[in-house]
Amino acid sequence: MFKWSKKKKDLNFKNEIHEDLIEDYKVENIEGSVKLEPYPSICPCCYKDVTPKEVLSRINPVTKKLDIILTCTIHDCKEIYIAEYEPSNEVLYKNHYDQSHIYKFKTFKPWSVTSHDVFDEYINGISPKFQKIYKQSVCAEHNDLDEIAGMGYRKALENLIKDYCVINENNEAEKANIRQETLGNTIKNRVTDPTLKIYAERIAWIGNDHTHMLKRWDDVGLEDMRDMIKHAVNHIVGKHKADEFKNKMPN
Repeated sequence: MFKWSKKKKDLNFKNEIHEDLIEDYKVENIEGSVKLEPYPSICPCCYKDVTPKEVLSRINPVTKKLDIILTCTIHDCKEIYIAEYEPSNEVLYKNHYDQSHIYKFKTFKPWSVTSHDVFDEYINGISPKFQKIYKQSVCAEHNDLDEIAGMGYRKALENLIKDYCVINENNEAEKANIRQETLGNTIKNRVTDPTLKIYAERIAWIGNDHTHMLKRWDDVGLEDMRDMIKHAVNHIVGKHKADEFKNKMPN
């Protein structure tokens, strides 16, 4: 059985390396114990800091991956999930008889979109499909479907930007044109806010890279898309809040 450490854990579990040793766990053809990097200290279902309870663990004899079936110990969650680790080539030697083989965290299975991926109600009101598409794209990315997640993020952006432009357009014929035209034309011709235009253009560019065979932008990817989508959403919400307070408190 695994012996989980009770030390304080960091919510940024993918970035912090913990020294938590899995004791007395033997891997075929390997002498010594196994070390996890990082410790699975966050429940992927409720996203709370947790010391999970182990149900079962196994090494896949073909892939050599380590799967740990865990139960969340949070009272109002209690979900079962799997933490998947991949073997690395690193071995920590204390001496000839005491060595630890390092397994690095890869993903949770199943992975669910967490509460902090829920956007402001104003966004749901102007673009009902945006959040649904965005959530599905996040799930695709975290389930190693990285070849299709970018297309999903681009579709989420298209719904958000076009719906946002539609609510700011009074002419019904122009509203129909917005829905039918390309995303590039909508961003170029109808997004007047310079900051929002910067985010929208670049999210679309990365999305195009994830749609077509040849990539134009090698130094940016899915994480950048998610980051800019969140900034774009916050910018839209911030402008809406500012307009609300301006109307409540006119000069």
